Amino acid sequence: MTRGRYGNGILSTFVPGPDGVLATRKDPDGSFFQKLWWVPKRGFGGTLVVSGERLDAPARMTVRSVNWGYSSDGRGSWASAVSFPSEGCWRLTGRVGDVSLTYVVRVIEGCGATYTPPPCGPIARNRS
Repeated sequence: MTRGRYGNGILSTFVPGPDGVLATRKDPDGSFFQKLWWVPKRGFGGTLVVSGERLDAPARMTVRSVNWGYSSDGRGSWASAVSFPSEGCWRLTGRVGDVSLTYVVRVIEGCGATYTPPPCGPIARNRS
């Protein structure tokens, strides 16, 4: 099972642990909010498009924003603010041009320290 830093040599992200659980904040409207981190290979750029699809029921994720920024060491990355309409198993994809990175998470409310969700299947897959 993949967790931690995950990528395809051009685009990488951080797959949460344990077991691909993505802890979120429940907003007043009932949606589940989180920021996703995407890091390109140095010198690679473009427009990041983020998408998400629920695998265990019909639903679509909302992308609130995608912002480019720099860390203290000068490395650039994107932060994408996303909202899920429900908890469950989600396939997340970041795409820049013809390069994409896809992984699967179990979205839950809160820290998830006392909850063990059922598995979602393969946690990560990339396409380039």
